[in-house]
Amino acid sequence: MERGASAHLTGSKQFLSHYKDFFHTTVTVGNGNSLEPIRLGTLNFDGCKIILTGVLHVPVLDRNLVSLPRLTEKGLKCKMVKDSALSLEPMEH
Repeated sequence: MERGASAHLTGSKQFLSHYKDFFHTTVTVGNGNSLEPIRLGTLNFDGCKIILTGVLHVPVLDRNLVSLPRLTEKGLKCKMVKDSALSLEPMEH
């Protein structure tokens, strides 16, 4: 999970579906490095009911980065459970 990420990112094309080529932009990650995504698609985690749209494929990444701001924009409340798992619930209005 990434609190400062403005986009969901993955290093693996195999996790993406419904993707298209995506060029001419860069994303800056927490350490200040600029990375170049090459695809934009949908990510469906195996065994989960979570589907993320607008995920950028950045081949140099060795993990998935999920943007907490993007999740909360969609009306989800995010909380960490036991330091490693994420619990997502609809926000109360």
